[in-house]
Order: sequence, then C-alpha cells, then structure tokens
Amino acid sequence: MLPERPPPLPADVRAVLVQLLGKADESVVEGAYDAVRTILDTVETVVRNKVPDSGERERLLSGCATVRHALGSDDDTASGYLRSMRRRVRAAATGL
Repeated sequence: MLPERPPPLPADVRAVLVQLLGKADESVVEGAYDAVRTILDTVETVVRNKVPDSGERERLLSGCATVRHALGSDDDTASGYLRSMRRRVRAAATGL
C-alpha cells in the first residue's frame, strides 16, 4: 500500500510551516525548549487558521502535542515528530 499523500496546502502556508518546523527541530537539538514551545505556539496558530483540510489540521495539531509532551524527556521523539511533520508538509501539493 502506498503512503497517503497529504492534502494540498496554500503555497504560503506550506512555506511558513516548513520553515517553522525546521527551526523547531534545530531548537530541540540545541536544548532550547522555550524556543520550541514558542515556535509550536505559532505552528498551532497557523495550522488552526490556515490549513483547510480538517483531518490534516488535527494530524498536525496532534503532532505538536506529542512534541510538547516529549520535550526534555525524549528529544529523539520530539525531533522525529517535527521532521515527519515537515516532510509531510513539504510533500503537500500547493494547488490552492
């Protein structure tokens, strides 16, 4: 079975989320947890307000919650979720 292709995103939303998720991952690696939380606040706002597909919104918000929960206790999981979310957002078409 082929992996599910993510639903399309507006190009500007895709670009912003890719940048934010990358910066959040860098901040996890640096141990800058306050910065990660601040970035996640922004990611969650963008997702809630700009991601048109409700299923994709919930998937990304759930990923943010998992990252928050893992911060400081399981940074590998936090980074893994951020990288996975970034790959998924990058894979989304920008046809909107």
